Amino acid sequence: MPLSHFDRSDLIIRKATVQDLRKKIIESVNYCIVILISILIISFFIISYFADAWILLIVFILPLILALVSITYNLGRLQGKFPIQPREITSWVAIYQGKVIGWVDINTQKDYSILENIRIKPNLRRKRIGYLLIQTLSHEIIKPLYVQSSSHSVAFYESLGFTEVSQKDLPNKIKECSAFSLRLKDMVLK
Repeated sequence: MPLSHFDRSDLIIRKATVQDLRKKIIESVNYCIVILISILIISFFIISYFADAWILLIVFILPLILALVSITYNLGRLQGKFPIQPREITSWVAIYQGKVIGWVDINTQKDYSILENIRIKPNLRRKRIGYLLIQTLSHEIIKPLYVQSSSHSVAFYESLGFTEVSQKDLPNKIKECSAFSLRLKDMVLK
């Protein structure tokens, strides 16, 4: 998708279907397989060329285990052994020329929603796709909508109408998560 040909009028924003979720899971599995193969190749070279490589190899064990667990879990989701997606999560997609180019996951609670994840294809960022996704879904979700933003994303969220919120004004579920993420800013869209 060349950037010079991006036309926002061809953009479709809608709730994700099961087919969209399956594609996302398959992409995740493929990504984990690439990581797994990379770890194995690097481990092989470390063992081959360094006498005391076992210490270095230990560093690769955790990512190796995480990749294997992720592959197993996601394949289980595809086979119906685990839910495709948690019940409280609703995903929204931005589709351009038949391909998913943006993704948002919203965690819906009784009195509020949480923006869990937003992803836009790197070559299509700064085209207002994230803005259009949030604008579209904000009309159909339970508000307020909370997000925990890294410092480099604050300006993006502020451009969408989010404002910083103090810790004491957060719902308890978000307060619990915020305690572990000191560098993230809590923001809200009312």
